[in-house]
Amino acid sequence: MEMLYEKHAPLDLELVKTLIGATPESWNQIEMHAVRVEEGEYQGLTVRISSPEGRQDLLEPADEVIDLLYQHLDVFREHGTLWRELFCSVFLKEDGNWGFKLKFEY
Repeated sequence: MEMLYEKHAPLDLELVKTLIGATPESWNQIEMHAVRVEEGEYQGLTVRISSPEGRQDLLEPADEVIDLLYQHLDVFREHGTLWRELFCSVFLKEDGNWGFKLKFEY
């Protein structure tokens, strides 16, 4: 059986690529905050995408972002755990490559 990290790491990379593609080219930093919502029988996600560079525009998450987040939750569910919140920070590095950090709250 694959370890949890081995299963979600490819989804992490796909999520980062999708976030980069879904934001304006002028953005050099992207922050996404996803919260798993459970109210009675309802289960869903609230997702906020913004730029810490002081840009005023908030973006609606693309369907691909939402789909990847649900796939991410499915992988965690298969391993007996679910995250409550996911913080994703994506940033353009000085060498021109993108970097990212993920933080999970359980």
